[in-house]
Amino acid sequence: MQVAWQGSTKRSQFRALKWDHVDLPSHFAVWAATKEARFLHGRVVWSKWDVDEMIAGEFREKLEAVPYFMRVGIRGW
Repeated sequence: MQVAWQGSTKRSQFRALKWDHVDLPSHFAVWAATKEARFLHGRVVWSKWDVDEMIAGEFREKLEAVPYFMRVGIRGW
């Protein structure tokens, strides 16, 4: 992937972070639509997160224990 940098950015010797491969979010999106990922439906997660940890780790336990964990909503009405 090529990125067009402004001249001032090049002169400041800014180093960009490594880019993720396009397969990461695309494969995650396909997995997130499966029955295996049903526990995540309606929640905000990032494709960079380790799927195996989400399935079996502390994250999953907290999702099951706290109904509003990783959900976006409006409260107070």
